[in-house]
Amino acid sequence: MGDNMKFSKALSDFLYDKNYFITIFEDKIHIYRYFELIRLSEIEIVLLLESFKLKIEGNNLVISQMNNEELIIQGTISSVGMIYE
Repeated sequence: MGDNMKFSKALSDFLYDKNYFITIFEDKIHIYRYFELIRLSEIEIVLLLESFKLKIEGNNLVISQMNNEELIIQGTISSVGMIYE
């Protein structure tokens, strides 16, 4: 393996070796590695992640893409918070 490929793999391992990813855009949020969808409404979505719950509030919230580990929520997002219980 060449030096560039080793560096690329090391960088990729570093960036993606996380328990979860949350990426917030203007009109959507991408969550990687959630465990459970706890609550779903047009104004509030609550997800269980490894060590906390993630609460997304807004208007016209919809899940536009979803699989076993990740999802994308679209709508007017007003707040995103972590709940530790």
